[in-house]
Amino acid sequence: MTHPQATAKVLRRFSAMQALGAEIQFSTTSFHTLKQNAQFLESIFPEWVFVLCRLQHAQLQYVGANCGAILGYSDDYLKNLSPESYYGLVHPEDVKALHLSLEYLQQWVKQCSCLDQKAYRFVFHYRLLTPKGYLYIQDEKRALQNQSGEYTHFSLLKNTTHEQPFTHVKLEIYKASGDYYRKIDEYVSRLVTAAITAREKEILQCIGQGMSSKEIAAKLSISLSTVRNHRTNIFQKAQAQNMVQLLRYAQSSGWI
Repeated sequence: MTHPQATAKVLRRFSAMQALGAEIQFSTTSFHTLKQNAQFLESIFPEWVFVLCRLQHAQLQYVGANCGAILGYSDDYLKNLSPESYYGLVHPEDVKALHLSLEYLQQWVKQCSCLDQKAYRFVFHYRLLTPKGYLYIQDEKRALQNQSGEYTHFSLLKNTTHEQPFTHVKLEIYKASGDYYRKIDEYVSRLVTAAITAREKEILQCIGQGMSSKEIAAKLSISLSTVRNHRTNIFQKAQAQNMVQLLRYAQSSGWI
């Protein structure tokens, strides 16, 4: 089951429990109640670190106790980090692209009138420095609404390093559609898509057509060693380990 599918399944379960009258109330005024609710969510999301949004709830700081097991940081350490300090842990090569992704989301939200916050999921992909080294993090932004109409904003952080290779920083936007979440938008910074040269793009297009290195060399009138060098560079830039990953990355980045 993919990450979006798993998250959708759990959130459907959570919504069903609310409908059945389960005593789950989110409050921006009661830290004790909020902590109880957060701990309940942690029992449903055992592979995610629950983090209350510091920007939306400045007076109510909370980080899941499973933070140490998943990210290597204690919950107290992460709780006391300012947003600026947290993003200071982002991989240097990902910082600018992540900043542009955040700006894109801000503009996207502004363009949406009467946005129903609880109907959306915003998922950021980037690398984060931890005591375990750089980890591939999926950072999902969510909002839940209580019966009084108040919103609780939080993040779910998951280490996906061993599930799939990191390719590039990106933002995915999902919207509730019946019993599942449908991806309605994806943003990849031009900092990523601008990394490929014109010659590499030509070779990549040939690769996508199923041509061998020898056939590419003959078509482009270049040496076989030159083709192999370009292929190596393309795979490195895409951080891909096989052809499927390369072509998936190339398509999502606008290379082909």
